[in-house]
Amino acid sequence: EKNVKKGETIIKQGDGGDNFYVIDNGIYEIYVSKQEDFRDPIRVGEYNQTGSFGELALMYNQPRSATIISSTDGILWVMGRQTFRKLVLKHAFRKRQMYENFLREVDILQSLTDYERSNVADALIPVEYDEKEIIIRQGDEGDRMFFIEDGECDIEMNGIFHKRLHKGHYFGELALLNHEPRSATVIAASTKVKLASLEVESFERLLGPCMDLIHRNTSKYLKK
Repeated sequence: EKNVKKGETIIKQGDGGDNFYVIDNGIYEIYVSKQEDFRDPIRVGEYNQTGSFGELALMYNQPRSATIISSTDGILWVMGRQTFRKLVLKHAFRKRQMYENFLREVDILQSLTDYERSNVADALIPVEYDEKEIIIRQGDEGDRMFFIEDGECDIEMNGIFHKRLHKGHYFGELALLNHEPRSATVIAASTKVKLASLEVESFERLLGPCMDLIHRNTSKYLKK
């Protein structure tokens, strides 16, 4: 257990990583710099009272990919490298392999390197919906996007059917790109729909290399 003070830097981009952190409470801001010397970092998101971070450096033996600064006092649970590898890595590796294979089939992610694709795979959260269950609702605030692993989903705009999505398709990115409410309602259209969700913090931090392509696809996405 680690007590954290407001303004404390928990991890710093470019540093080596020895610990994995699970949030008990507190708010933690995420900063990423595109400069080689990590100057002028940009705030890309935050963890608010829940979540975990620091695993990527331990899993891939790479420097920290972001800086995390506490914006409030808080408490973190800290797991060292050896314990992390024993308890987490085996499961995470299986999950990563499964999602890496799936992500290779997603058109907009073709420009990612293997390492970048692995980072996205690790950030994905599996979720399932039953037929006719609403996944996102038009007008709601968007905090994540979705990739369809299995099943079908229907898009409705202003209550009118627009199009059907299938395995390998994605949705929910428009609200994250434009920082606007959801532009459509998406409903599960098969008996069981399996999705992989990517939260907004991970979306902004990990999909930078293919963000231009996502922007270009948004108009096409709505017209189809």
